[in-house]
Amino acid sequence: MRTILLFLTILFPITALFARDLPRVHLTSQQNNVLAMPLTENYVDTSAGLTLEQVKQPAYAQRFEPAKEMLLSYGFLNAAVWIHGSVTNTTGSNAYLLLEYANIDTITLYYYHKGQLRTIEAGSHRPLANNAFLAPGYSFLLPEADSAGRALEFWLRVRSGNSVIIPLTVTTAEGLWYSYVRMYGWELLYGGIIIALLFYNLSLYRWIKEVSYLYYIGYLFSLAGFVLLYLRGFRVFLGQRAADFICEYGASLVAISYMFGISFAISFLKGGLYAPRLTRVLRVVTWLMCITLITNFAGYRAAAMHQEQLFSLITPVLVIMLSLTVYQQKYSPALYFLVAWSVLLAAIVVFAASVLGLLRVRIWTLHAITIGSGVEVILLSFALGFRYLLLKKQTIALQNSSMEMIKQHNVKLEQKVSERTEELQEAMNRLSAGNAMRNKLLGIVSHDFKTPVGNLRWLMGQLYSGNNSSEKVTRLREEVDTELKRISVTMDNILHWSLTQMERLEPQPETILLQLLFEEIMEDNKVAAQKKKIVQTIAVERGTCCRADKGQLRLILLNLVHNAIKFTHAGGEVTIGAMAGVEPDRVEIYVADTGIGMTALEVAQLVGDESIHSRQGTSHEKGTGMGIMVCKEFIEANGGILKVKSEVNLGTYFYFSLPVCK
Repeated sequence: MRTILLFLTILFPITALFARDLPRVHLTSQQNNVLAMPLTENYVDTSAGLTLEQVKQPAYAQRFEPAKEMLLSYGFLNAAVWIHGSVTNTTGSNAYLLLEYANIDTITLYYYHKGQLRTIEAGSHRPLANNAFLAPGYSFLLPEADSAGRALEFWLRVRSGNSVIIPLTVTTAEGLWYSYVRMYGWELLYGGIIIALLFYNLSLYRWIKEVSYLYYIGYLFSLAGFVLLYLRGFRVFLGQRAADFICEYGASLVAISYMFGISFAISFLKGGLYAPRLTRVLRVVTWLMCITLITNFAGYRAAAMHQEQLFSLITPVLVIMLSLTVYQQKYSPALYFLVAWSVLLAAIVVFAASVLGLLRVRIWTLHAITIGSGVEVILLSFALGFRYLLLKKQTIALQNSSMEMIKQHNVKLEQKVSERTEELQEAMNRLSAGNAMRNKLLGIVSHDFKTPVGNLRWLMGQLYSGNNSSEKVTRLREEVDTELKRISVTMDNILHWSLTQMERLEPQPETILLQLLFEEIMEDNKVAAQKKKIVQTIAVERGTCCRADKGQLRLILLNLVHNAIKFTHAGGEVTIGAMAGVEPDRVEIYVADTGIGMTALEVAQLVGDESIHSRQGTSHEKGTGMGIMVCKEFIEANGGILKVKSEVNLGTYFYFSLPVCK
C-alpha cells in the first residue's frame, strides 16, 4: 500500500505537468488581430544563460507563469525573458508575430516546422532585414496555416539593455493595418503637429527675430527626434547605419532637448530678471547634462539612461518652479509654461512608473510621452503666439499714447520743414539754372568762336605762307582785323546773354530788318564758306522785318548757318532767307543747305528731346552738339518753334516763325 501511495505521489506532479494546457492564440477570419500577451506564459531567466532545450525541460517548464496583462513590463532588467505560446490559424493566409516596441536589443523566435527547429533573430542589435517587413517594432513571419488546424508552438527569448517592455500581437496580413494604427496612430498625428508648429514658429521668428523662437525650434526638433526616432522606432526608415546610430546614442536626444528647453524657458520667461537664483540652478543642470552626453557617447548607455531618467524628473520640476515664480510677478505668458511642463511631467511620471512596473501597463501608456510632449509643445507654441500678441498690443498702446504728442511735434516740424524746403528749393532752382546756363554758355562759346578762330588760323596761314605781294598782305591784315572785331562783338553778345541768364531776364523784342541781319551773318561765315567753296545766298524781300530779341536771333542764325556750312560738301550752297508765314502776322525765317541731310530718326532726335547730339562735318569738323539746343530755347523764348525738313544727301531745311513787325 505504501508503495502504491509513493508511486502516485511521484506520478501525479508529472501527470499534472504534461496534462497542463498550453496557452493558445486562435486566428480566424473574424478575429485576424489578437493582443496575444494574456494568451501566453513567461519565465524570467535571471542568469540569461538558458538555452531552448533547457527551458523545455520539466524543471523549467513548470516555472512558466501565465502573463495576464496586455503588456509585460520589467523595467531595467539584466536578464532574459522567455515567452511561450501557440497559434492556430484557420484564416488561410500567413500569420505574423509582432513586438510593437522599438527598444529591445535582441529577440529570438523558436518554433518547430515539419519536424525541424526554426530560429529567427531580430531586435535593435540585429539587421533590419531580419524583420518580416520594414516598420517600427519587430515582426516575424510564421509558417503557412495548417489545413488540419494544428497549433504552432513557439518560444521567444527577449533581452534588452533598455527598459524591457513586451507588447505581443499575432495577426494576419489583413490585420496589420489595425495593429499599426493602434500602436502608431498617435505618433503620426504627433509628427503632423510638429511640422505645423515648425512652420508657424519659423514665420514668427522671421517677423520678430527673437532668440527664444530658435531655442523653441531646437527643443521641438530634439524632442520630436527622441519620441519618433528613438522611443517609437521610426528610425528604421532612415536605413541600417542611421538606425544603428540612433539606437545606440538616440537617448542623448533627451538631454539635448532639455538643454534647448531650459534655454528657451530662461529666455522667454526672462529668468535672469524675475528669478535669478532658479536661473542659475537651471544653467548648472544644463552643464550637468553635458556629462550625460559624454557618458552615452563613451559607450556607457545604461549609466547615461539612468542619469537622463533623473534629469527627466528634475528639469520639469525646476521649469515649473521658474514659471510659477515669473507668473506671480504678473508676467501672464508664464501660465502657458506652467501648464505645459506640468503636463509633460505627468506624462513622464506615468510612463516611468509603467516602465518600472509600479503601474499596470496599458497600450495607451506607451503613448504617454507622445501625448504629453505633443500637448506641451502646442501650449509652448501658444505661449509664443500669446507673447507676440502681447507685444503687438503694447506697441499699439504705446503708439496711441504718443500719437498726440507726435501730432503736435509734427505741426511744428512741418512748419520748419516747409520753410527749409522753400529755401532748399530756391537754392536748387538757382543751382539748376546755373548749371543750365553754364552748359549753354559752353555751347555758345564753342559755336560763336569756332568760326572766327578758324578763319584767323586760315588767314595767318596765308600770311606766313610766303610769296605774298604787298597788296595781298594788306588785304589779309584787313581780314584779320575784321575777324578780331567779330570776335570782340561776339564776346560782347555772349556776355550780354550770360547776364540775362543769371538775372533771369526775359527777351527784349525790337524791330529787326532781316536783310541787314542776314548780311551780317553771311559776312561772319564768309571765310568758313570760302574755305569749302560754298556759295552763300540771301533770299529776302527788302524791308522784311520781325519782332525779337536781336542778340538771341543773331545767335540762332549764326548757329544754323555755321551748321549748314559744316554739313555741306565743298561746292555746295547755303541759303538764309525769310518769307511770309502761314499765319498773316508772322514771318518765316529759314536756313537751307544742299548738304548730307538726315534720316527721319535723326530729325526726331534733334528736335524732339533735350539731349545733345553731335556729328562730324563733311571736312571732319567737330562740335559740342549744343548749338541746336540753344537755338530751340531762344526761338521758343521769342514765341516760335524750331522745325526741320531733311532728306539724306539732299540737304536740310531749318525754319521757324516770329511775329512780324508792325
